Amino acid sequence: MDATLTRDHNRRELKIKRSMKNPDLTKPKKNRSGYTLYLMNQFPKMKAAKFGSRTEICMHIGYQWRHLSPFKKSVYQKMAVKDKERYEKEMKIDNDQQKSVREGKKEKGFSSDQKKKKNIRVPAASKRTLKSFRDTINKMWLFPSPRLSKLDT
Repeated sequence: MDATLTRDHNRRELKIKRSMKNPDLTKPKKNRSGYTLYLMNQFPKMKAAKFGSRTEICMHIGYQWRHLSPFKKSVYQKMAVKDKERYEKEMKIDNDQQKSVREGKKEKGFSSDQKKKKNIRVPAASKRTLKSFRDTINKMWLFPSPRLSKLDT
């Protein structure tokens, strides 16, 4: 049982590493919240003052944010709204570019009418799986398992 758990864990780690290896650098950076902007402002100051470890600094900044006056919080929240607007504009531009690229690929490929007329080939992998599935079914019919025959009687 431990071997299967470690195998599954290793698969998950590999999947995470693969997703981290190839980030989409063309996508715009995500918008920041008011707290994130406050953290980015306060962290270098506290690090320079040698306040403690990263964890302690972040905990202290979180405590400060929770007890910050509404007026001072609103400054960072307004900055966050502007950053969100920036992100939405950049995403709209990016989506338009992706859409134009997809449309360009469609023009190069077959149209839906051409697909109906031509015989589109099925990839070899799906043929193999279908064939193995058929073979399995045929074996089951030709050589039924002894357990099933016991149940019938």
